Amino acid sequence: MRRAPLLACVLLLASAARAEPKGKRNAVSHKPFAIASSGVVVQYERYLAERWSALGGLGGRRAAREDFRSYTLSFVSEGRFWLTRRDWASGHRGMAGPYLGAAADAARTSVTYVPTDRHVGAAWRIQESLRFGNRFVIWNLQEITPAASLDVIHEFDEKGRLAPNTRTTLGLDLSVGWVF
Repeated sequence: MRRAPLLACVLLLASAARAEPKGKRNAVSHKPFAIASSGVVVQYERYLAERWSALGGLGGRRAAREDFRSYTLSFVSEGRFWLTRRDWASGHRGMAGPYLGAAADAARTSVTYVPTDRHVGAAWRIQESLRFGNRFVIWNLQEITPAASLDVIHEFDEKGRLAPNTRTTLGLDLSVGWVF
């Protein structure tokens, strides 16, 4: 007889775990401002459960000029909690409207001196962010997502020749893509 309440709780939790979130469950986007710095960032987002989604992406950039060549490879990740699950402008439901996010990004930059083809060194940047953003959905397909963030950025030389640096800053972000 004592097992009945326990069994009822287990069944209730199992049915809640199977509940499918409303709306479109996927988004593919890019960061258009990355192009201004000779780069590209592409990301994929998946709606996991009611109010929760996870995002992952890859990026690359060539930024050095003249006598130097540099390559930056980056990995972006973010977890999002959707506050209303509804775009106030279009009424689109699901991964839309305001959200709170926690992000962690990692990037490695390698620099080469071109005249002698000598590798100068490599550095890492680890960025942790707390974000508040809003996704607008147009025509039930196109998404535009601006966000503001509080960032903590850690930078360090791969071989330890330079002193590590940590700083805090405010940031703005924008992604454009498609929900499906």
